[in-house]
Amino acid sequence: MPHGAGRNSLRSAVPISYQVDNVVNDSAAAFSETTNYNLTTCSVVPVRKVLVGTVVKIDALRGSVEGPCRTPALYGALFINGNQIWKTDDVKPYAGPAVRGDFNFPGMIMPTGNQPPPKYGVTLHPGQFALFNTPGSNAISFSGNINQSVWIGHYPVNTYDASITYPVRLGEHVIDGGSANCRVNLKFNLGHVADLYDDET
Repeated sequence: MPHGAGRNSLRSAVPISYQVDNVVNDSAAAFSETTNYNLTTCSVVPVRKVLVGTVVKIDALRGSVEGPCRTPALYGALFINGNQIWKTDDVKPYAGPAVRGDFNFPGMIMPTGNQPPPKYGVTLHPGQFALFNTPGSNAISFSGNINQSVWIGHYPVNTYDASITYPVRLGEHVIDGGSANCRVNLKFNLGHVADLYDDET
């Protein structure tokens, strides 16, 4: 701009060699000056977390002889979700040491549940299981049987068929063996490891 020349407003300016048209209808675009603007203010909306499941751990899985048999010798097999966790054969002089009250299962191997998707940031370890709130999605299923050794002279059968699903009850659980002659119940503690959340959609 030459020295001393005054500033012209946009209203008085005249295009020299160009024209700006509207894209929609090719009409000439209009221009104006303004100091007022419509401003849109944005704010962060927090993402709400929705509880969809929980990770639990089975601790202190044991048997408990409830009677009326005395110091039975036991054999059988136990399974969690189809995985064998304990097995003792019925061999002379008897299957295992005589027990009464609570007892541990020698050589028991606890399985690990199916790993949840990586987005939950949880890695399961032996004895841990992820349970979701989707009906029929998953469970901790107990099965098997425990018997009194035939060499002792009795043959009562304890049969186990029980499942734990979401929502879970923490604390001690008891699964009744059901034998009228030598009842052996299963006992264990179910502890909380972590909750599983999804983002609300």
